[in-house]
Amino acid sequence: MKKSLILLLLITCTMTVYGQRMYKNQSSLQFSYGIIDGNYSAGTIGLQYSMYKNIGQVIAGVEYSFLKSKYELEDIPYSQFIFSAGYLFRIVSNYKRSIVFSAGLCASGAYESIKSNLGDGKVISEESKFLYGIIPQISLDFFLSRKMALALLVKEQLYFNSSISTNHFFAGFGIKYLIN
Repeated sequence: MKKSLILLLLITCTMTVYGQRMYKNQSSLQFSYGIIDGNYSAGTIGLQYSMYKNIGQVIAGVEYSFLKSKYELEDIPYSQFIFSAGYLFRIVSNYKRSIVFSAGLCASGAYESIKSNLGDGKVISEESKFLYGIIPQISLDFFLSRKMALALLVKEQLYFNSSISTNHFFAGFGIKYLIN
């Protein structure tokens, strides 16, 4: 009996304890930046809130995208103010959850603002309007500490009623801070 108790005490004392990450009802804030359609002069900055659930996370975020579209020989600047909400499923992670791969889908609403007057007197007939669509996305999170993570993000923004471009490929990174 005494040997069993000593063995049990030895096993429990040598176990390593890690900080809890991504447990149920834990939340995080993420600031992100990335490029759109492989164009370094077009990009997105965003802020996202996440609430972790059993097998994934509920997300809601806002983004501002600045883009350019080719028309004849000119670039037409336009911007999008985006709100999205959805769910990311945890696909795979290591034992300590220091590296996590997630994939999911978001519903999205946006306002597209088009600069209608060009420098040479031409006027664009398209008007600014509200957009709706979906955003499939994947995320690879690398936890740097108990509260901080670096996220690599890939998204495809699909807007069904945009007159300029119905889809945009986004690649970027984010800094995630776990709140509680």
